[in-house]
Amino acid sequence: LYGDRRFQKDRSYVYVAYSHSQIRASTTGGYLLTRKSNFVNVADKVLSIDKEALDRLINSTKDGSYVTPQTDGEKRCFELMTLIDHASGNVGGSSARKKHQRSEIKLLIYLKGVPCFFFTFAPADTKNPICLSYCGEQIDLSTVSPR
Repeated sequence: LYGDRRFQKDRSYVYVAYSHSQIRASTTGGYLLTRKSNFVNVADKVLSIDKEALDRLINSTKDGSYVTPQTDGEKRCFELMTLIDHASGNVGGSSARKKHQRSEIKLLIYLKGVPCFFFTFAPADTKNPICLSYCGEQIDLSTVSPR
C-alpha cells in the first residue's frame, strides 16, 4: 500500500475511489450490441445523428419532465437511445447494468423457482425481559407491558 495513509482515513475517500473506478470502467466498458446484419444500419444512425436535436432533447429533459419526440431528428435520437441501451453493461451502477441484473434475476427465478426468504427477529439480549429471564434475572413478566 501507499506509505502515506492520510487519504485512506478521509471520510470521502470511499466515494472518490468508487467514482474513479466507475469512470475507469465506463471508459473501457462501453460497447454496442447489435446483430451482424444490422451493423451497417446502426453505424449509419450513429454517424447521422442530428446534434442540435440531441441538444434540444438534453435541455428539455433537464427539468425531469417527460419528453416526446417532435421532429424527425428527435425521433432518430430516440431510436438511437434504444440501441445504446446496452452501451455500458459492464459498468457497475449504470442503468444498463441494473437492467442486466434484473433480467438475470428473472432468469434465475424461472429456472430455479421463487426464492424463499426467512427473517428472524431477535430481540436485544440486554433489554428484552424474556431474554433476561432466561439468563437468570428475577423479572416479573406479568408486570411487563408491550410498548
